[in-house]
Amino acid sequence: MRQRTWFLAGGGLLAAGALSAVVGFGPLVRAKAAEQAARRSVALDIGSVRPGMGRIWLRDVSVRLPDVPALEVRLDSIEVHLTRSLAVREVRAHGGVVRVRGSREEVRDQLALWRGKQPVGTRGASMSAALDGIALEWQDSEAGRVNGWGLGYSRGGDSEGFSADLVRGAISGLELELRGARVVVARRDGRRVIERLSTESAAVVADLAASGPLGLPTAVPTEPVRVELPGKTRSLRPEDGAAVGRWTSASLIDSERGPRLRRAFAQVANLIAGALPEGSEVDLGGLSARLVRGAETLNVGPGRLRVQRTPSELVVSLMPAPDAEHALRLALGVPLADGPITASVDGGPVSLAALGVREGDFGLLDVGRAAVEARAKATLSADGSELALSGSAKLVGLSAQQKWLAPKPVRG
Repeated sequence: MRQRTWFLAGGGLLAAGALSAVVGFGPLVRAKAAEQAARRSVALDIGSVRPGMGRIWLRDVSVRLPDVPALEVRLDSIEVHLTRSLAVREVRAHGGVVRVRGSREEVRDQLALWRGKQPVGTRGASMSAALDGIALEWQDSEAGRVNGWGLGYSRGGDSEGFSADLVRGAISGLELELRGARVVVARRDGRRVIERLSTESAAVVADLAASGPLGLPTAVPTEPVRVELPGKTRSLRPEDGAAVGRWTSASLIDSERGPRLRRAFAQVANLIAGALPEGSEVDLGGLSARLVRGAETLNVGPGRLRVQRTPSELVVSLMPAPDAEHALRLALGVPLADGPITASVDGGPVSLAALGVREGDFGLLDVGRAAVEARAKATLSADGSELALSGSAKLVGLSAQQKWLAPKPVRG
């Protein structure tokens, strides 16, 4: 009887101890997490804590960086994996939303301030981390907005990976939609660089009115188009029928627009090259574009856009869909230092409809019958003062309805 009493008493003490441990587990974890977060200038609010086999589950977690007021993070759950010595081995977050309010420059400056306060031992920590199922809401009152769904992130060693099921954005007159986006980022020489960027599909909507700063035309001509070649000037009028051109060399750009266009290409190329190390590649599959000018639109694609970084230049190529026959292939080479910019087009004959042009785009009619063929090369000199063309191009069966061209539809 006495032995049974001692056994029951001992069992009661064990149960009371276990209950006390469970009750005290949550506050202990919260206190430890808050302490570690505070060392990194992070404010952490945890809704609930649950123990698991070799891990701890944190749910309804709010993360704030006082030095980054533009950023707000709420996570549905965080899975903290522990080692046998109870040290943190890996952190995985599942579900949640990231809200950003402010311009890219504001967010960058705030993050730089926060990083500067990080303890030396925590900078560039190699602990594995991952996120999945994250939504993004970025609102910039001046530039526009970006929304993302199904965002993911993983970090291991010196590389990081970003992914997104769907991203939509409207920035400075440019609308983007990316599906199945994947980015691999590596750390080289103390900075992050993109090793590869790819998409399953990408759609771009561009307002041509925003192209003015680059010196591109923003309005339709009011007179017949004039093409000047050495020793000959020709006006393209409705009665000319099919347009056929052959060139050996020509200067087709003025002294102001050429250098401005050359500088714009150089700025964009060096900006991209700054994030792409040698051998890196951007591969945007299923790329389609819609150009907007007032009430008119022009659709192109889908195709595949590839950007490759070599030691001396940035190479951009636009290739047709895999099942397209006789489609046009475009290539652009922009040097990263001084030198001419080269562009080439090769392919055809192919119908405008096969290129993605829709009936009525920019007043074009019978796009299934109109065909284009081109084998040509263009070279913009190093100073942008001369644009030389060589090759041939042919456009047949074109029909269009434009008031500046003729009062009635022009066919054939």
